[in-house]
Parts: sequence; structure tokens; C-alpha cells
Amino acid sequence: MVDFAVYYRVNPTFRPVKNLTKAMVLAPWKNETDATEIPRYVKVCTAQDPGRLDEIFAWMQAENMPDIVKAVCKNAKLHTSMSVGDVVQNLETDEMFQCMNDGWEAVPA
Repeated sequence: MVDFAVYYRVNPTFRPVKNLTKAMVLAPWKNETDATEIPRYVKVCTAQDPGRLDEIFAWMQAENMPDIVKAVCKNAKLHTSMSVGDVVQNLETDEMFQCMNDGWEAVPA
């Protein structure tokens, strides 16, 4: 079975992120003024062997997702349903995919 991690964008614009890289998903942005670290993405859950990315998208809609995932999203002040700009990571291959307006786009290293 393959596990997938789901990352939601902090302060989403609901548009694809241009030139997105894995480092941008996994590492916080550093404010040069006061050296604070601000996360760009938050890992909200893992999904076990969902099949296809579209199935993860359907599962991550508010009306379908488990209550525990809704609670994580609410506590982190994140949007509930998966949206454009959010990311799914295949934990077996380390591949990442960004949710686009229509389908998915691979996120380069």
C-alpha cells in the first residue's frame, strides 16, 4: 500500500503556485526583517492507498473527509476542502503533485 501526505496552502489564493518546488512545500518562508519562519504549507493528513489523485481530491472535500481531518484544518485555521494550490505527496516515491484548475501538475525537486 502506498501512503500519501496532503498539504494545504496557508493563506491560499486558490490559484496554482507558479514555479512551486518541494522545498517551498516542506520548508517555511523566512522573514528577513525579524528572522521569523512562516509556513507556506501545513501537512493536514495522510491517506492510505487512495488509488488516484482524483480520489484523494474527492476524499478531501468537506462533505467526505473524516471529522479528525476537519478538526486539524479548523485548529490550524486552514480551508476545509482541498483546493487549487494544495499539494499531495506520494510517500513511497517522494513525488509531489499540485492541485490545478483542471487536474494535477508534478512539483519539481
